[in-house]
Amino acid sequence: MSTCTLAGTTKQFFCGNGAFEWDKSCCLRRECASDAECEANQTCQEVEGKLSWECWSLGPGGTCDCGGLLATKAPQKRCVELDEL
Repeated sequence: MSTCTLAGTTKQFFCGNGAFEWDKSCCLRRECASDAECEANQTCQEVEGKLSWECWSLGPGGTCDCGGLLATKAPQKRCVELDEL
């Protein structure tokens, strides 16, 4: 969860990085078991995620701060766009 700008959220959640669970729009990627469950421009692969991580804006300056349980949760298989790998 984030109340930061999209740019701040993207940086903190690694959105659009094919190794993590959030796509370039900072939406949770779809779970999958094989490539057949993904779109033609996607592949099914293990990605990382955080157990509990939230970000918030620190005012009109746009500074983004985050906190929570930074620990990595067990990798999950999700559909990842090929251009994000």
